[in-house]
Amino acid sequence: MGCGASTDPKEETTTIVPAKPAAASPINPSAASKPPGEAMKFRDGREFFRNFLSFDRDARKATCEVAFTSPEDVTQKKALDDIICGINSVDPADTTEQGRLLKSLYVIWNNQLEELEKTQWANQGPVEPIKLPSNTIVAVLGGKYTDPTCPAFFRGTGDWIVADLLEHSGAQSVHSHSRSATLVQPQKNATSYMHHQKVDGLVEQIAKEKGPDTKVIFIYTIGLTNANGDCSVNSDCINTFTAACDAHGLLSDPNVRVVHTSSFHASSKAAGHEDNLQDNYGLSDYGASKVLQTMILAEAIYSRDSKTKDSASLQKLRTLRTELETHLQAMRTHWVANPADASARSCPEGCTEMYGKLVNAMNHVADELFEDSAGEQSAVRQLQLLSNRLDVVKLPYMLSNTAVYKRFFVFNPNIRKEMSAWDFFKVCSFKRFRIVMSPRRAALWHVGILPQLTLN
Repeated sequence: MGCGASTDPKEETTTIVPAKPAAASPINPSAASKPPGEAMKFRDGREFFRNFLSFDRDARKATCEVAFTSPEDVTQKKALDDIICGINSVDPADTTEQGRLLKSLYVIWNNQLEELEKTQWANQGPVEPIKLPSNTIVAVLGGKYTDPTCPAFFRGTGDWIVADLLEHSGAQSVHSHSRSATLVQPQKNATSYMHHQKVDGLVEQIAKEKGPDTKVIFIYTIGLTNANGDCSVNSDCINTFTAACDAHGLLSDPNVRVVHTSSFHASSKAAGHEDNLQDNYGLSDYGASKVLQTMILAEAIYSRDSKTKDSASLQKLRTLRTELETHLQAMRTHWVANPADASARSCPEGCTEMYGKLVNAMNHVADELFEDSAGEQSAVRQLQLLSNRLDVVKLPYMLSNTAVYKRFFVFNPNIRKEMSAWDFFKVCSFKRFRIVMSPRRAALWHVGILPQLTLN
């Protein structure tokens, strides 16, 4: 999964803002008067989202720095010291060893983070265990079952979703999809499991298993954090998934629901998040592509739903989609023709007007689309009130597989200058701890909303 991850040094130029009400928004003025997450207050049972968003960001960063750099466990402290030594001495061209070191580091830090989330920030996640009706099939796109006893154990969000569903949900069956094969099967339990390397195979198997009253929930976590001009693949992946579902009549089945994993990078400035669509030129295509993913999914589902296909809410969604696609395509065409502009850290002078139009469109569309800015009047929520078929989970920064390879630049001596690789890594990474979350907690945010999505 690429959601919430950041790109090379571009991200390090992003201005950090405190957790306070956002600047005025001409589109949604009410969002500007509320702290982050308050627009979602109408939601029962989802206080954990608001608790995370309202928690003091400087306090989170300070707590994480202490826990991450000074673990109490002697074994972990020794492992951390060895990793730091390795980071400072590794060959700048050896990305394999760099990846191993950073992954080992993130395993230790995620362990520390999970402990903090359990002991100090428990109210920022749903109450466990989370149970689902026994006639529910859940499919996770962008994850698989992984062996927790493996020395190289490193679960991403999708992997954790699969594990939690198998161990606790009581669902009829769990399916997963990723390009790589799963190397181990879970211990036998009441919930059956099957992994698929092709989307078509996953959807076909679920269509075979599904009965007339079976609830099916797809959790779509796939999002590639590519460079500007290279993120149309995120729409292509969604279209492949919806085409497979449509071929088996699942999009028009009212018992089929979808959860879309998104990112705070896909939020308007007015939502008040640390990350947003306006403040990072290097992630603008990625952020816009995540907004588009939500709209493509929503239109595919609701245009085939008898309760919504002729609704004003669906027409509004289509209008918003056209607005974003128009300006995004113009910018993508420019990036393809001008690679230097695509790779720039900030918007070059030659495309400021075009990029400004894209920023305005991104802010407007996201502001109207999502609950974290428009609340109950958001396009997603209005469609959901007509037919409970789609939900969205936005995630903050995580110490994930994506965050591993996006940090390879710290080993480049031409970038870090006189600083050691470790010191430069700390400068670039520690400020992200203001909004850091473990992949396991991110998984629980997904699983925590599933019971409501099974309701008619």
